[in-house]
Amino acid sequence: MGAGNKVLAKNVYKAFKLALSPLLTAHGYTRIKGEQGWTKLTDNGHLFVWLQCNKWGWDEHWGSSFIMEFQLIDNPEHFLSMHGRRERMGFFLEGHPEFEAMAHLNNTIIHQLPGTLRHMAVVEALDNGEPFAMVGVIPTKEPAIYGFDLGLQYYSLKDVELWIAFFQQHLLRIIEIFEKDIKSEAGLARARYNKAIGQMQNSHSRDEKFSILEAYLADEQDAHYRQCMQNVIAFAKGEGAYRLS
Repeated sequence: MGAGNKVLAKNVYKAFKLALSPLLTAHGYTRIKGEQGWTKLTDNGHLFVWLQCNKWGWDEHWGSSFIMEFQLIDNPEHFLSMHGRRERMGFFLEGHPEFEAMAHLNNTIIHQLPGTLRHMAVVEALDNGEPFAMVGVIPTKEPAIYGFDLGLQYYSLKDVELWIAFFQQHLLRIIEIFEKDIKSEAGLARARYNKAIGQMQNSHSRDEKFSILEAYLADEQDAHYRQCMQNVIAFAKGEGAYRLS
């Protein structure tokens, strides 16, 4: 993939609107006034789905990216607030096959970016050894299981069309997973981890905090979140830093 024509966010939004509106309208959605998305009143509340392109725009080496965000609220006037449940796909799709497929397509696009082909990424290692792009973007580990805030890359309108085809196939299922809060095994493990962290933060004594964390480790079977908790404990003991991924 060589240098290409700049892809403006407005053209990305237009392409998604033209392609996805028929699908969503057929399932009872209407456009969100003033936003790049759709909404529907469901049995569980007002459901909102919208796109956001990267505010830094398109780059000749790395293109740009977008996210898709979801919110479920009782009162539609609270759209874009922290009321109700508001999440990005990279977290609530944790452990679902749709997340793995999404990450794979993203990696396919990243491998073809001019910046990737010219080895322009500047990569550092985090405290847990995971690579982090200081400049540019890098592919994520596959298979993608554990959630993170995944930006969906594009360089050309052809890439945008690949994402549109993906969402034409998967968006209704993704919405169902969000609306019904369907958790994978990995998602359930994250919930247990978050519960233990919340209990620890609400406790008062140091001994009580460690007791909660150690009780979690004694019961938890998920290796990824066990390691996350071990990193938390090491940090609390002054033995190193940690990153929740």
